[in-house]
Amino acid sequence: MKILLGGTFSVLHEGHKKMIMEGLKLGELYIGITSDYYPFNKKYEIPPYEFRKREVERFINSMGKKAHISPLNDPFGSTLSPEFDGMIISNETLWFSLKINTIRKSRGIAPLSLYNVGQVLAEDLMPIKSERIIKGEINSEGKRLKELKIAVFTENIEKLKGVENSLKLFIKDFQLESIGIKNEISEPFMNEIRDAAISRIKSSLNYDYFISVEAGVIELFNRSFDIHLAVIKDKYGMESYGISSGLPLNKGIMDELKSGGDLNQVAKKMLNLEDVGKKGGLIYHLSRGVKLRRDLVQEAVVSALTERTSLRLPIVREHVVPLP
Repeated sequence: MKILLGGTFSVLHEGHKKMIMEGLKLGELYIGITSDYYPFNKKYEIPPYEFRKREVERFINSMGKKAHISPLNDPFGSTLSPEFDGMIISNETLWFSLKINTIRKSRGIAPLSLYNVGQVLAEDLMPIKSERIIKGEINSEGKRLKELKIAVFTENIEKLKGVENSLKLFIKDFQLESIGIKNEISEPFMNEIRDAAISRIKSSLNYDYFISVEAGVIELFNRSFDIHLAVIKDKYGMESYGISSGLPLNKGIMDELKSGGDLNQVAKKMLNLEDVGKKGGLIYHLSRGVKLRRDLVQEAVVSALTERTSLRLPIVREHVVPLP
């Protein structure tokens, strides 16, 4: 079986190595490396073709394997040739690969079998990319080289603790900074929860991650629940979302909220509790101390981080074949 793989290979990293190794397992591997004349759209200086080719050859030779390597002068290369059977891809290149198969079918050529390796993540849960290695953020194996800076848009101690606890489960070292916000929104409903959370994120700030957690009300099964929604955005623009379990709200509480109150006011009026948000949250008192508000925040942030870790899994579409 003849297998294709294309790329720039500016810096040979773990993602490239995974794709090359999977291609070698499948059959006769043909690698197209973008030439010095390729119409690049990169934000960094790309090493000469011969240098990049030697690095790929050195890695393949280190495994006692062989592959065909040639310059790639345009995005399609040999992908429209009927002599090839399959192609190694990633989640990032899946959509272009599907376009290739559409063109092949329009020309009466059998579509390529697409072998998707998913996405290889660095230890900071962002994809390993040559650009990041060149900038000195990570090394070629995905190890973080610069301190990871994370902005959290809240000054609420319970929220901050929940965010910190969840991050420690996924990321080894980071610097967390609280950023105050203006115009707090009192218990938004349904789609307003996302709008409230995302509106706080200011990507122009000099951080690697931006985290916003918003509490709000959703309605399910003819009942109302106060949930937390976490939005995590990295400096490259990717967003991930997560939600917590819900605090059931009875009709009396909902009537108070709909009349313009918030949970702090409800707790003061119905339970005679002052500043309930600073005392574990309303859930702490209604659950008889079983759960704190920081627990709900942690659930939401863990959920959003899990969406990021799931990037490792290959997206499955037509003609995508499971790797052996």
